[in-house]
Amino acid sequence: MTTPHDAARFSIMERSLAACVLVAALGCSGTHTPTPPPPPDPAGVLDDTTCPGDAQTIAQIDDPGITIGSLRFGSVRIGAVAVAEDGSVYFVQTHPGGANEVIEIYAVVPGGTAQRIATAPGYSAADAQIWIEGDTLSYLALGALYTVPRAGGNLTLVANTPAKGAGLFSTWLHDATYAYAVATAQSPSDSFHGEVWRLPRTGGVGERIYTSTDPKETYLYKSSIALDETSIYYTSDAGVLRMPKEGGAPTLLYASRYPSYDDKLVLSGSILHVSNFDGVVRADLATLPPAQPPTVLPIGKSSIFDMVGDALGVTVLLDMWGSGNERQDLVRLGRGEAHSVALACFDRASGYPDITVRALDAHALYAVVADDILVAPRHERIVRVPR
Repeated sequence: MTTPHDAARFSIMERSLAACVLVAALGCSGTHTPTPPPPPDPAGVLDDTTCPGDAQTIAQIDDPGITIGSLRFGSVRIGAVAVAEDGSVYFVQTHPGGANEVIEIYAVVPGGTAQRIATAPGYSAADAQIWIEGDTLSYLALGALYTVPRAGGNLTLVANTPAKGAGLFSTWLHDATYAYAVATAQSPSDSFHGEVWRLPRTGGVGERIYTSTDPKETYLYKSSIALDETSIYYTSDAGVLRMPKEGGAPTLLYASRYPSYDDKLVLSGSILHVSNFDGVVRADLATLPPAQPPTVLPIGKSSIFDMVGDALGVTVLLDMWGSGNERQDLVRLGRGEAHSVALACFDRASGYPDITVRALDAHALYAVVADDILVAPRHERIVRVPR
């Protein structure tokens, strides 16, 4: 019986085509038109009957929940995660504190348990960013950059942005000099528009480096962002845009059939990856705007929930559905391989877990696996998945 993913399993097709070549003298008969060979660097969807289980729990938070009226809800959320060279894992966690939420920063040394090292300002743990440099942890939230010793202590304010929009409704990413944000800002007339900001990591006040008048760039706070040495890349309802780090008008690089802010964007070396309605688009920046159509890596009967990557490769989080399977899979996209590789999968049948990839290093991915927020008591855990 044919399954919904048979058409995407390139490795089987490749073996069949190779067999036809080897036995050409005997003939490869059939009534159907021969299937054309796959592109030079194919990456099909994994076989959804397999399920690797190599995911190590680093930390688990038990959430008793809160009661609102006659209903009980979850209240604790794990947000940003960072990994130090010695294997220590740091994360931010939200607790409700009356009218305002309280953000806490925790550390987990190898073989140890989670220990709180600081309390931080913020609105949501999901909106904060953290990273490690030496003995210092940097914390970025609400458009302000702080540092705190990895051993714990009080946060020190380093730089901030004067605009509310860049602090509350933005996606941040940093390089060695600046932290950059694509944001949705509110004008005095209460209309909204897209902006790009940068915040100096050495200290000072952030600067607005681009203001958009294009309606398709209004809701940039939902956008995905990537950086290279000279440029900022971000998604919008127009497609994937590129602009200089010092500011200036963006250039449209690529637009799918249905471009969206929600498309995921990852740079792996000079290769741009964009998730969209068709799957994952992959193109060399040297060919963009495209001289030829980019390669599309089909995802079959599934949806892309998340995508992360670096110079070592790209991993997508697929929501597998159909064929009786209700789960999410972490899948490494093929780079010169015959097919993609499943790294881990998570059953969604019980509790409908929410999974987000929060960090990666040269050896592993770090994901937050959370029970449904509408269920209490519940649990959230950080898992380590080897790459």
